[in-house]
Order: sequence, then C-alpha cells, then structure tokens
Amino acid sequence: MRNIKEARIAVVASMLLGIVTSLLVVNVTTREPGKLSAESALVELQTCMKTYDRARQICLEELIINAVQDGVYQDLGAAMGDIGEQDSTFKGDCHAASHRAGPKLLSIYERREDERRKIKTRGSASRQYIKVEPSVVTAFNELDTNACGSSIGHGLAEAFADSPRTLTEWQEVLKGCDKLQSENLIEELGCAHGVGHALVIAAGKSFSEASVAGASIGELVKFCDRNVVSKDQKTIENQNGEGSTEIVKQSCSFGVMMGAFAPITEKMFRLENPDILVSHCRGVENLSVRRGCFAGAGFALGRNLEKLEKSTESLAEMLLACNDVEKPFSDSDYPLVVDCREQVLLHIRWNVNYNTENFTDAIIARCSALEDRFGRKQAASCIASIKRSENETTFNEIVSKSGTLGQEAIRSIN
Repeated sequence: MRNIKEARIAVVASMLLGIVTSLLVVNVTTREPGKLSAESALVELQTCMKTYDRARQICLEELIINAVQDGVYQDLGAAMGDIGEQDSTFKGDCHAASHRAGPKLLSIYERREDERRKIKTRGSASRQYIKVEPSVVTAFNELDTNACGSSIGHGLAEAFADSPRTLTEWQEVLKGCDKLQSENLIEELGCAHGVGHALVIAAGKSFSEASVAGASIGELVKFCDRNVVSKDQKTIENQNGEGSTEIVKQSCSFGVMMGAFAPITEKMFRLENPDILVSHCRGVENLSVRRGCFAGAGFALGRNLEKLEKSTESLAEMLLACNDVEKPFSDSDYPLVVDCREQVLLHIRWNVNYNTENFTDAIIARCSALEDRFGRKQAASCIASIKRSENETTFNEIVSKSGTLGQEAIRSIN
C-alpha cells in the first residue's frame, strides 16, 4: 500500500484529470465500520467529487466531520486544498461545506475538552475548575489552514458565537489566533478573519452577560485592535515585514466588515450610499486594522456589482466609494484606498451582462475606460485582478487583447 502522501497526490491527479487510479479504488466497506483511515478518507473524497452542487457540499461536509472525529483530517484537508487551487468550482463547494461543518466540529472539540478536564481533576480532593486551553483554540490549532479559503476557521468562529461569550473569551480567542499565525507567517489563516465574522453574529444577539452584544460595526472594528501578544510570545515578521499581530488585526477587521455588509450588498439591488461602508473605518488609529476595514468594505462593494447596471459607470461608482477617508487626505491613506479598490475589482466579472456581452471584450472595455477617470495604473490593476478570478486561458486572452495595458498589468503582477 502506498503511503498517505502518495495517495493524496494520486487522488488530486484523479480529480483534476478525470483519471480513476486503480490503486486508489479500494473497497471502503472493508475498513472498520464508522471509522475512517487516512487512505479511505481520500477514497471517499473521490466519491464526493463525482457529485455536483448541493449534493457535493453535503458529501464533503459529512466527510470533513467524520475525518476530524476519527483523527485523519490533515491529509484530507491538504488534498482538498490542492484540488481547490486548480478547480474554482470545487473550492466553492469545499468552502461552503467546511463553513457549515463548524458547529459539529466545535462540539467534537468541546467534548474532548470536557474529557481533559475530567482527567485533570480525577483523584483530586478539590473539584475546582481546572483551566485548559479553550476548545475552539485547540480546534483552530489542529484544523485551521488556508485550504478552501480558510473556511474551517470561519465555521469554527461562527459556531463559537452561537453561545454567550465574555469579552475575555473573545480576547483569548484572538490571542490564540495570534499565536497560530505567528507559526504560519507565509499564509493568512482563517482564525482571525473568522473571529471578525463571528463578532458580527455575537453583536446581533441579546446575550445578557457582558459581551459584544449590541456593539456597532465601528466598535467591533476597534475591538480587533485589542489583541495583545503575551509577554512570553515573540511576534515574528513575515517577508513583507508584518508581524503576526498585525496580520491578525487586519484579518479580524476585514472579517467584521465582510461579515456585516457582504450579505446585505448581495441581496440589495443597489446601495443608496455606498460610501457609508468605508465611514465605519474612521477613527481607527492602527494602520493594520484600517487596512483590513477598507479591504472588507471593498469586498462588500464588489459584491454589489452584480446588482448594479452592467456598465463602467457603476464600476466607477463602487471604486469612488473607497475614497471616503478622513480629511485632509494623507500619504498613509492611499494604500487604504488601493486595498479597497482591489477587493472591488475582484468581483468585476459580476458587472458583465453575459446575455449581451462577450466576457473578455467587456472586461477590456470596463478596465480601459477607467484610465481617464482613475489613471493608467488603476486600469492596469483592473486587468490584473482577473488573474485571481478567472482561469489562465481567459486571463491570457484578455492580456493579449489589451495591448500595452495588458503588458502593464503583467508587470504589476510580477
């Protein structure tokens, strides 16, 4: 039997190329009933891949929960991440499934935490509460990666918000996110971003004990700045010079804004005052928190493009909504506007009318038209944004048709 790493690679190849690898086609019923092995989890992943839409999401959700329960999630998660990098449809299904698995995953870790406490208190004359690491932090440490858009982290945090939590508990979770991020600086994990989503959920509940219930969006954004690194923890910097704490703060505030406004902008036909989103970022002193806030606002503005008239003017309206910073406008504010606009442009494909427009031609027309109003750099950034949302063939076609603007987009990416 090949080792697990080889099996994972073979499963990914099978999913992407449509090749059924005979070495992986094993009889799953031969394993212990109700118990997954690392190999059989990958085989069941292959089964999920043969379904579509909602059925695939349900299949993946059940598989993820069972793999975590049986302690074999790591290779499954890595395989799903590999597939998602090549297949955007799968990544969306995996993201949704991981998100929805959150409550059951958290309950698994809460049961384990209860068992740890029983073991620690067993044989002791005193039955006082024994402090152990919070179950949600343990779950983050063991499960949170950037696979499928870091959605397990999102699901865990949102499940955490479904019960009353004190301010101290929220701060402990953010501190746990900081520690986890300090060990994974080359990638942004879902922990802090998920906490941002979860804070919005908790603020909307009427919990009686002291918590974030009733807090405004602006207050929640500022709450993301209260993540203090413990004295015994070193904050290592990544290649961009950002310490883990700054990454956590930025991710948290992005999550707040995205969680608060993306669902609204998806449902609304049109935002009456789009610049109101960025106004929630005012008064925040920490630059990392401000950047996350502006980026989250841009994401929500971008989601609203689907509801707007399909034109360059409506795209420009969303980009201009990113300008609402405090006056006077300072040099430090410019990156905030850039972060916001980049997130808007990630959704530009939703501003194309597929019934009447050729996609590649429409994108070129939208991006080129931005040059007169926003400058050539913004127009090139518009072209470059397509690389993250479309396949390589489509992106290369757009670059080729865009001439010198397309070449400038390539240079900006490199």
